[in-house]
Amino acid sequence: MRQWWLAAIFLPLAVLAAKPRIGVVYSDWPDGKKSFFKEFDKTLAELAWVPEKIENTTLPELSQRLADFDLIIASSVANYTHTVDMAPYANQWLDYLNQGGMLLVVDANYTSVLNAWVAKFGPDFAVTTENCSAYKLKTPESRVVTVHNHPFLQMPYDLAAALTVKNHWAHMTRLSDSWERLITCSDDEGLLLLKSVGKGLVVLCSYAQMGSADGKEAGIALLQNMFFWRQFQQHGLRILALAKGTDQVGPSAFNLRLQGAPESLNGLVVELTETAQGQAPRQHSATAAVTGDQATLNLALPAKTRGQTAWRLALRRGNDSPATAEWQENLPPVIAIALKRKHLYPRNRELEANFTLVPLQAELTGAELRWRLDDQPVTIQPLSSHKFQQTIAVTGLPEGRHVLKAEFWARGTCQGQAEAEFFTHPQPLYDVRADGVLLEAGKPFFPLGFYHVSWKFTPAQRLDMAKAVAAAGYNTIHVGFNGDERNTNSYGDFLDACAANNLRVITEFGYSPKEVITKYRGYSAVMGWNPGDEPAARGITAEEMFRRYDQFKQLDPNHLAYTVICIPAQYGRYACGTDVLAPDPYPIPKHNVDDVFRRFQEARQEALKVDTTVWAVLQCFGGYGSWSRPPTPQEFRAMTYLALLAQVKGIIYYTYADGGFYLPDSTELHQAVQALPAELKDLLPMVMDGHFELHANDVDRVYIGSWNMNGQRRIVIVNADKEKTVPFAYEAREPGLPTVLYGEAIGMRREDATIRAEIKPLERIVLLE
Repeated sequence: MRQWWLAAIFLPLAVLAAKPRIGVVYSDWPDGKKSFFKEFDKTLAELAWVPEKIENTTLPELSQRLADFDLIIASSVANYTHTVDMAPYANQWLDYLNQGGMLLVVDANYTSVLNAWVAKFGPDFAVTTENCSAYKLKTPESRVVTVHNHPFLQMPYDLAAALTVKNHWAHMTRLSDSWERLITCSDDEGLLLLKSVGKGLVVLCSYAQMGSADGKEAGIALLQNMFFWRQFQQHGLRILALAKGTDQVGPSAFNLRLQGAPESLNGLVVELTETAQGQAPRQHSATAAVTGDQATLNLALPAKTRGQTAWRLALRRGNDSPATAEWQENLPPVIAIALKRKHLYPRNRELEANFTLVPLQAELTGAELRWRLDDQPVTIQPLSSHKFQQTIAVTGLPEGRHVLKAEFWARGTCQGQAEAEFFTHPQPLYDVRADGVLLEAGKPFFPLGFYHVSWKFTPAQRLDMAKAVAAAGYNTIHVGFNGDERNTNSYGDFLDACAANNLRVITEFGYSPKEVITKYRGYSAVMGWNPGDEPAARGITAEEMFRRYDQFKQLDPNHLAYTVICIPAQYGRYACGTDVLAPDPYPIPKHNVDDVFRRFQEARQEALKVDTTVWAVLQCFGGYGSWSRPPTPQEFRAMTYLALLAQVKGIIYYTYADGGFYLPDSTELHQAVQALPAELKDLLPMVMDGHFELHANDVDRVYIGSWNMNGQRRIVIVNADKEKTVPFAYEAREPGLPTVLYGEAIGMRREDATIRAEIKPLERIVLLE
């Protein structure tokens, strides 16, 4: 229910009568490309605020005209390149803050914004940064955060909920005591810090990339809550406690506790206007009860109602209005239905439905759920909790659209109803088995292929790539459909050529997906469609991706929907709106090869919940941006085998060519790419149909797994360490020593039932028993 509340609250509501003056500081990182120049554009556009963009190299000039701005935003990596030491300008910034100015630093993970900027304002601003356990350990436990009970997080938006869906990799530490810690990490260090300075404030935020879908919501919440907080400081008031009341139907209360000089507190009145959709506004007011330097303002709210309600808060003293705020609340209906899968195939003729009930407590006594499919007889289910899961057999339903209808009954009457549509389809060409293995015409198939980012290439160049990939033994390609192909059949000719070369094709769209799918869905080379690359990072919501998935499956139930997600925290949100969840961790050269193992394991955990399979998008590029070089052949192979040990069911490498990288130009990597399909040829059938066991998970940076099938066992060992040759051991199942198929097992020997050897840095070894 809490998530329901949050989804509704992020709307573009202004807390100020006049538009604020915003300055956004950016750097030219990387290599002059200014990657975060537009980071806050979507946030500010939704608020209808127009910023001034300021490159960090002009921070000295900005320091002389700070009075022109209400808020300065330091965007991600804002002072990372051409770092400016702000010590000479500390007094100007202190004056700005004391007079009511504000500074927001996101991506506060670098000394360039902390030590070289904020900490230079004085000893009370001391703060630095270091890597967090969330980055070093990369486990669910290490990513746990603690949200402290602080009023800054609550008004007008639930800021903690907006921020904590995002990842963090560093934290802020060695703080002066004047910093307030609002969100902390598993190391008990700061992720969100607040410091009040005179009439102004500074907020430091470890979370970054506010241009994404969840980043925009977090950005709105950060800005609105900062302006709300500043209103009180400008009047000499501090919020000690704030509660907006329950997010449930029925009686509630609004509570506010303030601190300030008695003359600032006496006579304060809080006015709360409640406007439920379709109803006249209701006014609530209370006068402050003052004791010493504190005041409490409590309002009883007699009956919150379902649906959307607009709230307006005004704090008044005579004709003065120290603070105002507006927000939206949307209390959920009494019953809602969520389907695990909306499109059902012959292998799974069961509809899994989750019913969520939000009744008044009195309504739950003796309550019942009544549901039916289409116009079939009603099934009645007694209820004792707010959540109910039902698996419904749909065998025998005709192919096409169907509707699940449900009603919540209590005290002899229907209190609410809901419905959800779903579709039954015939057996598709491409299906996903219960264990995630892809079936092609009913037979197991492991996609092994390459991307080609086709927008800057001719159809002939795209076809040359496809033929080269096929000649090396790959079976799948991911390409783009260019808009200028819409009035020709060049793409149809390309698909025919791919079929002739035994290649399956996943298509990304440079033109209307509906028209492309409708025109080409009958071609035999078609494997699937990509409804939008890296949507979580591009501001495309999970709801919008599910809408696209639904549209694609209605247009073409015979082929796959394929979705790439680059933000691990978003795997779960996007997993249900696709057939294939394909994370794309690119660790080389800054990170470790075994990052891919952890990312795919996390994705698999989320995908299993909604019957989605996981493929790997692995790095095969470099030479630009954060990826200063492509992987070495050793790194390329290590990532491949680590992905297989994480039990992915397909691998697509990025990329053969994308305008900035061309694989044949990297000779050694290209040779490794050409050799890989032959190396995997006998292993992949076992990956699909064999029995898998994981024997070692990051034991001294070593990973070991095995597949058994038809009396044979293949053991894979990977050393993720970049520098060290390390020992490994596993328990043999057969007498004697295993056969080394690939790699070098240094000093391999047998001790009783244990096979021991050493493995070189970034090496893979494949053994046969």
